[in-house]
Amino acid sequence: GQVATSIADAAKPRATVGAVWDFIIADLRKSAELLKGKVWDDANKPRVSEWAAKGLLGKALVFTRQYSAAVPVL
Repeated sequence: GQVATSIADAAKPRATVGAVWDFIIADLRKSAELLKGKVWDDANKPRVSEWAAKGLLGKALVFTRQYSAAVPVL
């Protein structure tokens, strides 16, 4: 990216609420996919798991009223 040289360059339009939720849902789906089957050793037990990502994904889908998509995740 480029460095902003004026206030007008730095003022970016805000994303819509729907766009933010879409980003969150896509990020959580990818996280669950990347974490599938990952088992952490004892030193890393507090790290996020596939199931933590799926739990958050399910909540995000419920919050956005995508109930039919949330059912198989939850």
